[in-house]
Amino acid sequence: MHLLYITDVFCPWCYGFIPVMRRLSRDHPSLPVRVLGGNLVESPQRISEMLEEHPALPAFFERLEQTTGQTTARFRELVKASSGGEQNWLMHSAAMNLPLAALRRLAPGHELEQMEAFEEGFYSEARDVMAPDFWDRVAARWGISQTRLQTAL
Repeated sequence: MHLLYITDVFCPWCYGFIPVMRRLSRDHPSLPVRVLGGNLVESPQRISEMLEEHPALPAFFERLEQTTGQTTARFRELVKASSGGEQNWLMHSAAMNLPLAALRRLAPGHELEQMEAFEEGFYSEARDVMAPDFWDRVAARWGISQTRLQTAL
């Protein structure tokens, strides 16, 4: 038996839920967590496009931070910069599920931490999580080389 967690790298509420999932995992070590990546951002989309569709986005992320305690300050700065054409990163859930699947195969038993690394990279650190160099940085946490990760993709 396991706990099935359906989440998405680009889901802000999933990012806000990280402390709860950590607590569940810590409090129930005999119940392994199986993570399935969702498809929240079905078609590739830039941050500036998301902002155009949802102009209240900065206020939403302030509320997310207040509600969950998960920091979003750097991401809010990223949203502001993307509206000016800087750091206008691409988001696409299906593409993000590829490195997550590779990591799950190469470092089994760490699915939750791997997903959290990507969610925190995006929302807390304001990193381009679709960039292969970010994937390499995450993979290195489990001793996975760039070559090994690229081969698994």
